[in-house]
Order: sequence, then structure tokens, then C-alpha cells
Amino acid sequence: MSGERHDLPDGWAWAQLSDVCAINPRHERGVLDDDQLVSFVPMAAVDDGSGSIRGRIARPYGQVRKGFTHFAEGDVLFARITPCMENGKIAVARNLVNGVGCGTTEFHVLRPLGGIPPDYVYRYLRQESFRRTAAANMSGTAGQLRVPTYYIRSVEIPVAPLGEQRRIVAKIVVLLDQIRTAREALDRIPPLLKKFRQSVLAAAFRGDLTRDWREQHPDVEPASVLLERIRTERRRKWEEEFRAKGKDPEREKCSPPEFLDTTDLPDLPVSWDWASLEEVANIITGSTPTKNDPKNYGDYLPFVKPGDLDIGRGVSGAEEYLSESGAIKARPVPANSVMVTCIGATIGKTGLSARAVATNQQINSLVLAAWIDSVFAYFFCLTDFFQARVRANASSTTLPILNKSRFGRLPLPIAPLREQHQIATSVELLFAQADAIQAAVGAARRRAERLEQSILGRAFRGELVHQDPNDEPAGMLLEHIGAARPSDTSTNVNRRSARRKTGS
Repeated sequence: MSGERHDLPDGWAWAQLSDVCAINPRHERGVLDDDQLVSFVPMAAVDDGSGSIRGRIARPYGQVRKGFTHFAEGDVLFARITPCMENGKIAVARNLVNGVGCGTTEFHVLRPLGGIPPDYVYRYLRQESFRRTAAANMSGTAGQLRVPTYYIRSVEIPVAPLGEQRRIVAKIVVLLDQIRTAREALDRIPPLLKKFRQSVLAAAFRGDLTRDWREQHPDVEPASVLLERIRTERRRKWEEEFRAKGKDPEREKCSPPEFLDTTDLPDLPVSWDWASLEEVANIITGSTPTKNDPKNYGDYLPFVKPGDLDIGRGVSGAEEYLSESGAIKARPVPANSVMVTCIGATIGKTGLSARAVATNQQINSLVLAAWIDSVFAYFFCLTDFFQARVRANASSTTLPILNKSRFGRLPLPIAPLREQHQIATSVELLFAQADAIQAAVGAARRRAERLEQSILGRAFRGELVHQDPNDEPAGMLLEHIGAARPSDTSTNVNRRSARRKTGS
């Protein structure tokens, strides 16, 4: 039985795994006293990326010799249960306490025979093609699928001459070490890009990105005049709304937003000013229409939840949509609204709507005044400075909540409108460069993964190292293994299923 049979070089042979490995061996009686320590390896201790065993535990042998899988130094551990098997939880047992180990019953254990290097078997099992075939042969119920023992015993492996096996293993180690070094270098780039983006934002809202621009445009309208215009316009609209309802605005109470305390806020360029969010935006807290009323849901309006904000700028869709009647109940917000999660573990997550949307009650939306660039405000909400204030002003319970009132009093730096546009454009350009680098890093990582699998594929087709005609053919190795255990019919060489090509 084999997933991908192919022609083999001279001197190689196909054989079942049980021909070359003892499958799931048990410790011999009396191998250790019950009070002697052994290594205990749970499934979580096997790293599916590196194939190493981490966080192993030393336990008295008497505590673990019953009810657990047995293995010894140099055995290959192969996770048999989904999804651990597909994820690559495979390892060679090394540095075991007293050379003995026990672990979860969800391991198949393969003990290579006849001097076959454990890493030869291990690398063969690490192939995605092998694991795909093993997955197709799983049995059991959903969520509890396992690779059966009979499959592991009968599945075939290409066996190279012993000398070539050692050369293959050594070559794989060298090549994969190079790939690992490259991956580690790639892994260092995303955190650097995250720091770069925050550095760009910090410079943008200190006014550093537009210092030269301000020198070239000394006569722009300052933010103080812009803010006064916003306040006047908002008062006018408020009065119009009351008159439309037949009420006299003069008799109604309209308290302006509280004065923003700038004591602990950083200095801004001369033409800038600080304002609270509630001064420059209508703040709308979303709500969820009744779930058990199907009339509220349809395909009319995206119903945005914190998870839908992952796209960041340009949120235009969601996992769930509302009907027209449901949208009215959910308090929709227009395009270019800045949405900020204010409840729970994702507090501070920010998005910018590309179209009208509705949000649930975990999100506060800023519907900004006409003289505030929404992209400018969105980028400020991404800064470490703003995010820290969101968390600092949230309740200190296990479920952090930043209520609408406290959210509205958070600060927003206001630059002259033309400078806001310039800042938004500059940040977008720099972020686009960072995004391009990140995309290139992702592509490079995918190429590295494909390269690793390509190396393993070449290794077991006999294409990775040279063949030495002086090596003893694999057929003779299989005969030596079979002769060494004549009483073990389950592990004798099955000549009827092993196709050999021994050369002349």
C-alpha cells in the first residue's frame, strides 16, 4: 500500500513500514524499576513545525508504564489523530531520561531496524504527500479520526541502501538548516514592519511628516478656526432639528461637550489644536436587531462586528447582513465612519467603512464633521497613543468596557484641513510600501515551505545525493532485517509486496 509509488534508482527497494520498523513496541518487563524516572511526552510537547519535543516531564516509570504509549531513545513518534497528524506532529525521541519514554496513546511508535537512521523514517513521514494519503485512510468518527495501525504497518516506504540513507539524512539537515535560517530572518521582518508603521503614525501626528509642507504653506487656515466652524455648524444643525420637530431651540438645553483637558497631552505644531472626539463627530453605538426575527436579516446592509474590522481600512462587507427593516433597528452609519471596538478582548480594534454599514453594540462609530478627514482620524485611532488611552479609560473588569461618554472625551489632534489630507496621503504611501514588503515576506515563506517539501520529495526519489555502486543494495538490507527476527512474522520482509530494484 502506497500513496505515491514511483520508479526507484538501482539498489533501492519498496518495503512496508513494518518491514523496516517495529510498530508500536512495548517496553520489556523489568526494563526499569517503578521508581526510576522516564520521560513523559504529551501531544502538546511535540512541536509541529520543528519536529522537536519540548516541555517533556520526568515521571516515575511505575506511574506511566500502564495506560500509555511506550517508546525509547531513537524511536519515531507519529501523531495518529486528527488534526495533529495533518499538522505534522512527528518527532524523533531523543535525550530521554534513562533512554525510556511514555506518552499519549495518540502516538504511533516506529522503531527503525537494521541500522536505518531514525531521521530517514522521520523525514519520509514529514512529507505532506505522505500525510495527505494517511489522512485519506483514517477511520473513526468526526473529530476522532485516527490513522489505523494496519495502515501504518502496510504503507510502503522507498528504502535506499544504508550508506545512501545516511547521506540523504545529512544532506537534508544541511538544506533544511539553510531554509530554517532564512525563515528566521523572514520572521524578524513583520515585527519590524509593525514598529515601522507605529513610527510613521507617531511622526505623522507630531507633525514631522508635514514639517516641510507647513513651511511651504504658511497661510493655511489654522485648526482653531476650523474647530470654531465645526462647533457653529453643529449648533446650527441641532437648532434645525428642533425646529423641524416644532420646538423652540432657545427653550431647549444643549450643553456643549466638556472642555478637553490638555494638561497631559503632547505639544502640537502651532497651527494644530486638540479636540475631543465628541466635539468633531457624532458618536453612534451600534445595536443588534432581534435574532429570532428572520425579517431583520437579509442581504441589504453589512452588519459589522469586531471580527469584520480585520480588514482595517475599506470595510465594505461582513459575515452577516441585515434587511432594510433590520438596518433601521441597528443604527446604520454612513461611508467613511471610523469604527472602534469598545468592549471585550478586541477593545481598540479599528476600521474605516467604505460604504454604509450597521454595527453591533460592541462598536462605537465616529461620523465625522465635514472638515475632518476620515482617513486622518482613522490613522490616529491606530496609534499606540490612542490605543493606550482606550485601554486606560476602559473599566477594569475582566470584560473591559469603554462607555460612549468616556469614549467621546478621548482626544484627537486637529491639523488644518489641507494638512490633514497631506498627512493621510503620506501615511498611506508609507503603509503601502510596508504592505508590499509584508506580502513579499509571505510569498517568500510560502516558497520556503514548498522548497522544503520539494527537498523531501527529491530525497525519496533518489535525486538528492549521488548513488554509490559500492553501497550494499537495499534488498540485502531487508533480508538482514528479516533474518534477524524470524519469529516476528509481522515484521519479516514481505517479499510479495516489496518491489526491489537491486542492480547488477
